[in-house]
Amino acid sequence: MPGQIEGYAAYLALLALNFTLYTAKNIGIYSLFYLYGGQLWDKFSPPHRIPLDIKAEAF
Repeated sequence: MPGQIEGYAAYLALLALNFTLYTAKNIGIYSLFYLYGGQLWDKFSPPHRIPLDIKAEAF
């Protein structure tokens, strides 16, 4: 599927940035990232939904 590798990379990058901001306890930047995170999450579909789609097409 096109974009699967990019989706995983963006997903891992968001997790790493999320963990960094959380441990830094910078509430202002963390809240901004939380607002932007929802838009990035919609742009790159979550990787764990891809196997479910493949299984649904198999039956």
